[in-house]
Amino acid sequence: MDDSSRDRNKLSGSQFQHSGDPMAVPKRKQSNARTGSRRSHHAKKPRQLTFCPKCSTAVPTHVVCPTCGTYMGRKVVEVTES
Repeated sequence: MDDSSRDRNKLSGSQFQHSGDPMAVPKRKQSNARTGSRRSHHAKKPRQLTFCPKCSTAVPTHVVCPTCGTYMGRKVVEVTES
């Protein structure tokens, strides 16, 4: 008996059968209203903007100001004029 037929015999049998514990399966189809109400908070929200204290440019929160290069009152990035 060669190796390939021995491997095939090993895989057959009770290894692919369930151990007896039933899997969690929904009893009924979930309605469209219930699905929609679950997804009601999944909509995209606009980025929260703050204003830079140095140059008064609208900047997303926790982001270095692209105009003057400051973050939390400190000069972090040297901005090049292009």
